[in-house]
Amino acid sequence: MKKQFRSETAEHLDSFENILLEIEKDHHNTEAVNSAFRHIHSIKGNSGYIGIKDINTLAHKLEDLMDDNREGKIPVVKDIITALF
Repeated sequence: MKKQFRSETAEHLDSFENILLEIEKDHHNTEAVNSAFRHIHSIKGNSGYIGIKDINTLAHKLEDLMDDNREGKIPVVKDIITALF
């Protein structure tokens, strides 16, 4: 299971980084923000399922940050993009 988790997580992170590059170019791209959120959400769920607490905690914090952005509580600015990278 851990081998599969590593493989899936690597795919999610590759996609996440590419999407962050899109968001960096267009901070108002809500589709990209939602897509990035889903990748982190998947990592959070998968890490919780197999009991990898450190990754689960980090993914949860990233998910919270992105959720605040999606809800308009915080704007997407360079510092947020940097933290997500």
